[in-house]
Amino acid sequence: MRTAFIKELFELAKQDERIVLIVGDLGFGVVTPFMEQLPRQFLNAGVAEQNMTGMAAGMALSGKIALTYSIANFPTMRCLEQVRNDVCYHNANVKVVSVGGGFTYGAMGATHHALEDLAVMRAMPGLIVVAPGDPVEARAATRAVIAYSGPCYLTWQGRRASRASISDRFQAWQGDSNARGKGRHADFHGRNPSKCRTGGRAFGKGRNRDARVKHAHAEAVGRRSSVGGGPRDWGNLHD
Repeated sequence: MRTAFIKELFELAKQDERIVLIVGDLGFGVVTPFMEQLPRQFLNAGVAEQNMTGMAAGMALSGKIALTYSIANFPTMRCLEQVRNDVCYHNANVKVVSVGGGFTYGAMGATHHALEDLAVMRAMPGLIVVAPGDPVEARAATRAVIAYSGPCYLTWQGRRASRASISDRFQAWQGDSNARGKGRHADFHGRNPSKCRTGGRAFGKGRNRDARVKHAHAEAVGRRSSVGGGPRDWGNLHD
């Protein structure tokens, strides 16, 4: 999904010089084409996530569309004060982008685990959280966060894309992901296709083994902002 994201971002950036990608000294195998062909729209902030976020906020307040990019725990929890104070409180047009959610980088130890990022970022005022589940969604979500004027968090879990592309059109809702249903029917809202399948099986075991599950994938959630306003409904991420 990170490849789908960077390819879509590269195409958008070629058409819009306001787009600036700031990385935390990683991802060069993926971002190299962007770095080489759009050098004036690329910056390596080094292993300094607080500075990276502050620079992004300053660029955004100067008219840029700034994206920060790192492993999930670093651009969120390590620099949370800057995300809150510099980005969210100023409603800055910054897109925090992360890879490797959950235990994706498990072998590298607890410093690289990202288990709380979605909960933490959802608590930020005025910030939209988007978690695509496959490359199709990743491309659509990239277009959506770039088009939206305001702070966003774009993240995905795992290094490999899901085999199942759940749809080429999808809706996103504001609110919590959940499972609900009666009898043999259930609506299950999850972070990605595998979680929806797991939820469907769990729902069926408790009630009826052939329970039918309607897949309603919740890619994006938002909060009503107390600072600078915010969308009540994220809407359709596709054109």
